[in-house]
Amino acid sequence: MSWLTTCYTKDMAVDDGALIWKSGDQAGIYATMLCPVIGDRRDYRAAQDYY
Repeated sequence: MSWLTTCYTKDMAVDDGALIWKSGDQAGIYATMLCPVIGDRRDYRAAQDYY
């Protein structure tokens, strides 16, 4: 699974814990994971057109 993050990128490290959560009527934590790698640190503005 991959995702885009724009906050706290500089604070992320390999093997950090992460939570996969959902908001709304069925809100909650759906999974926990460890970050096996930290990918490219891209400029988030490039992704804005995609979303």
